[in-house]
Amino acid sequence: RGAFAISRPFSNGIIINRTDISRKMVRNGRMIGGARSLSSVIAHERTHGLIRHRYGRLEAAMLPIMNVEGYCDYVAQESSLTPAQYEALKAKGQSDPAMPYYEGRMEAMYWLDIEEMSVDDYFSIPG
Repeated sequence: RGAFAISRPFSNGIIINRTDISRKMVRNGRMIGGARSLSSVIAHERTHGLIRHRYGRLEAAMLPIMNVEGYCDYVAQESSLTPAQYEALKAKGQSDPAMPYYEGRMEAMYWLDIEEMSVDDYFSIPG
């Protein structure tokens, strides 16, 4: 509930929420940040599988959540919040479940694109 999709850690299967194939969109029922492109949801969830493959299931589960979710959104090249939605929520002092994903993506962009950090080094940053 409230998620766009989940990936199964032992089968790498992906279960996607309310999908509109004709519009290539996935919805999670939220008013703000409630829609994403189908391709970004698939990329995000597949990246979870690649992280588990690279680091191992147990080790991947112990990585900082913000780093993992931010990296998955970074690879997907999309977050469920737009910059304007994020800033509006922050200005009102509100929180939203999508905010850590957005913040994590911004962090990943900084470390990987600006600082040119390797992905392995990025995942060694404490959460």
